[in-house]
Amino acid sequence: FTLADLPGYGYARRSAEEGESFDRMIADYASTRNSLRAIFFLMDMRREQGSVERESIEYFERLNVEVIVVGTKSDKLSKNEIANVRRAWGDLFHRSPELILATSSTKKDGRDDLLRAIGDRL
Repeated sequence: FTLADLPGYGYARRSAEEGESFDRMIADYASTRNSLRAIFFLMDMRREQGSVERESIEYFERLNVEVIVVGTKSDKLSKNEIANVRRAWGDLFHRSPELILATSSTKKDGRDDLLRAIGDRL
């Protein structure tokens, strides 16, 4: 199996041309790999997500690629804030909040859930 880290949006400063180039590269990658089964879509739980993220997820789903939504930096939020983000993302991305993984690389929160989700798809 291959685990590929594709460029994201994040806080990267780039020109509109660079953004379009990244978008084309990701679209080409996803649309030409028949073996692509799942995308783990990582997003900072402290940031409000919107139409760009929703449209990206919908694009992959139209390709019949499963999208697993993963919230990062959960250690920066309270349990109540994490629950609120999961509910909001559930509404935005049309999925049950329980299916949204909350992770922290520094505290290793959600690590086992994420590894299980990867293993389940192998």
